[in-house]
Amino acid sequence: IIFLFAMHMAEVGDSVTVSESQPLVSPKEGSPAVQRGRQEWESNKEDVVPQVRRPARKERVTPILALSVAAAVIGSSTQFGFNSGVINSPKQAINNSFWGHAHPNESRFDAPFTSTEMNVAVAIFAIGGMFGALPAGPLADLIGRKYVMLLNNIVIMIGVALESFAIHPFMFIAGRFVVGLNAGLNTVLVPLYISEISPVSLRGSLGVFHQMAITSTILLSQVLGLKELLGRPDKDFYAWRILFAFPVLFAVFQLLTLPWCPKSPRYLYIKLKREIAAKNILVRLRGRLDVKDELRDMEDECNATGSSMKIRDLPQFFTRRSLRLPLLIGIVLHMSQQLSGIVGVLYYSTQIFENAGVQNGDVATVAVGVVLVIFTFILVFLIEVVGRRSLMLFGLGGMAVFFALLTSMFCFQDGFYSSSDIKVTAPGILLVISALGITALFALGPGAIPWLMVAELFLQEARPVAVTVATIVNWTANFAVGLTFPYILKNLYPYGTAIFVVTCVLFWLYLYVYLPETKGRSVEDVTEEFRRKVGEVPPRKTDRTAS
Repeated sequence: IIFLFAMHMAEVGDSVTVSESQPLVSPKEGSPAVQRGRQEWESNKEDVVPQVRRPARKERVTPILALSVAAAVIGSSTQFGFNSGVINSPKQAINNSFWGHAHPNESRFDAPFTSTEMNVAVAIFAIGGMFGALPAGPLADLIGRKYVMLLNNIVIMIGVALESFAIHPFMFIAGRFVVGLNAGLNTVLVPLYISEISPVSLRGSLGVFHQMAITSTILLSQVLGLKELLGRPDKDFYAWRILFAFPVLFAVFQLLTLPWCPKSPRYLYIKLKREIAAKNILVRLRGRLDVKDELRDMEDECNATGSSMKIRDLPQFFTRRSLRLPLLIGIVLHMSQQLSGIVGVLYYSTQIFENAGVQNGDVATVAVGVVLVIFTFILVFLIEVVGRRSLMLFGLGGMAVFFALLTSMFCFQDGFYSSSDIKVTAPGILLVISALGITALFALGPGAIPWLMVAELFLQEARPVAVTVATIVNWTANFAVGLTFPYILKNLYPYGTAIFVVTCVLFWLYLYVYLPETKGRSVEDVTEEFRRKVGEVPPRKTDRTAS
């Protein structure tokens, strides 16, 4: 219901045709002088007149576009989100349900999951994500985005079966690795598919639904995993197995809907050279016959790709400056998502809320999840108004300020209160405000924007490789953060969160200098800006220079 409401609200009006400028006087076509003049004008106008891009056509969300986005995010993004959060709450229930594999003759309570095995079960999900993201780009180019997403449902069903029917901890760990493979593939495929089927004016708003599906299903898994629901730690209660089987519903939804959705028109036109099929799909997606502007943009992108060196492997991204700069920007964007400090809020959420008088740690976890979902939903309407760059910088800058406040309040409480004191004080309240502020700003900036923006920085031929590399960096940082940061934060308390002030400021400075604004711009326009920055394309002459 939330998804359909947001899709409806994201409509920005009916289609408005933007016509090319026409000459005031229409000369005779047969005049040789006029024809020579036109040829000279067409060949020299790029150097004589500054190029002014046509404003992006205002689009509406057609039913087939809504179905395509829904099939991708509800069928794929939700699998990633749900499996990310589902492991946290029912740990005790999982422990209690396994027979004593270390000492078979003892009761199951005497030999549960060891702490090491449980830590491996949590961390191996990120390792699976790294390995899953690795072949996602080549597979997307080989058989298409749509078909890889459909085949990926086989992976999730295998992983869910291993988890839900596990009779040994190692079987459960193997299931976590397989669902990680599924999540890694989805984190590459969904942003890629949505960016290529969406019109320029709605590309940002529709791209945010990937992150909204992730945050919504993380919250759903946390709620369903509460001890009062499917996370009950009773000795003979197997509800946690039902909880881990839940992603099958998302896979079934996608298998029923995605086959009716179109392929990526950009993939068909630029990669497979199937112009007529791409045009027919654009007509379906836009709900109108006039799609010449988008076809022209695809032709420009195709020509730009064809005129440059072919992108066959990753080393070319480091030898060509026009590819190296956007790739580094994409890597920094994804690193900022993992290293900007949301993990610190999640790690300290229970303690923060206890300091404000809330003794139930589950309430703290759910509160943070609710704030994430609400502000990700708000981002749907802000991103095409404010812009990606502004929101990213606003989010990182605001997080740095709130982390400074959070660290100050931790130090104040550690210095003036003992552990036995009642801490429902002004510092305790400020801790909660800081934590929720960090969560809200993360949702508005680093939480969603990296997923959608990397695909906007590259032409079609380079896009799958670039998105794959950035996503692998994201999963690697996710694994490193989950493995090391809890120990760092615990041992450096109360100064641990000061680390995130530094990381947010460093990311902010880099992105302030190098990150371009992509709102309302075609991909060819953005990539041309990078080529001009590094000198691969000469700068355009202004009117004054031309005269």
